[in-house]
Amino acid sequence: MLKLDAQDQKILEDRMARREAALHPEVPAVGDWVRLPDGGMTRVAEIWQEIGIQLSWSMTSGFYLAEFGNLNYSGTLLNNPSMHKLEKFSLTEETRTGHVWFFHHDRHVAGNAVQAFVNLRVWNLEN
Repeated sequence: MLKLDAQDQKILEDRMARREAALHPEVPAVGDWVRLPDGGMTRVAEIWQEIGIQLSWSMTSGFYLAEFGNLNYSGTLLNNPSMHKLEKFSLTEETRTGHVWFFHHDRHVAGNAVQAFVNLRVWNLEN
């Protein structure tokens, strides 16, 4: 596994700054944490316009941190076909550390991923 170095740290900081600038206070973003009504935690995997928000049930799948700061879920959604309406989510004051990955030195080749942990927003999902 590749280690995060100074160049990767700069890439991470730049992308997270872009992400922060683009976040909307009333809309969850892919990668944000969600507290379920039973107290369990998961993350937003996909936001489907006009349909709803799909959550990830796998904590082992990754979230790719793209050039403009958006996170893309890189895992299967087949095990969680349910959708949740946007109105059911409320933003908390909390943040929680979450795993992301991107390409070492932004070089897009196989086996060139670096791992990082970043602070992400936490939402409550209402019944």
